[in-house]
Amino acid sequence: MISTQKLIEHKFNRELIIAVFIICAAIINIIETSIPKPIPWLRFGLSNIFILNCIVLMGWEKGAVVAAGKVVVAGIALGTLFSPTFFMAAAGTTLSVIVMAGAWKMFNRIISPVGVSILGSVAHNLGQLTIILIIMHFHKSIFFQLPIIILVGSVSGFITGIISLEFIKKWEAYISMPPKKE
Repeated sequence: MISTQKLIEHKFNRELIIAVFIICAAIINIIETSIPKPIPWLRFGLSNIFILNCIVLMGWEKGAVVAAGKVVVAGIALGTLFSPTFFMAAAGTTLSVIVMAGAWKMFNRIISPVGVSILGSVAHNLGQLTIILIIMHFHKSIFFQLPIIILVGSVSGFITGIISLEFIKKWEAYISMPPKKE
């Protein structure tokens, strides 16, 4: 049986890790937004590494907290809070979390974090596309970009997934290490 003190330490550590994940995700998001791009919407979405890691390691609820925190902190830092850009990010992130959490919960025995990341990346792009369609009053021209958006989402999801998988492997190796003797 675990002592109350150990439980408090464990909860504190978990909350601290979630806070660190939020800050790291927001910083990477801010950096990615600041880098000039050949296509305005093109980004790798590397901040989603922390969301996926949280879903895999701590559950979808904690992943949703990291996702919401990332969107809000980045929105405040970039001055886009409650702007169309913010709502695009929120819609994309929300749909991405739902898809990644569902895929991981239902298929974690047959799909790796890389596959989950690809699904999440494409879902993120489709969530953002939905907001664009609403803003543009369902203009059909946006559908011409759909194949490119899905392709770019798949590639960026693959890259993000590979990085996330390596992080998860290192995390699990670290957690399984015996404590240092002093």
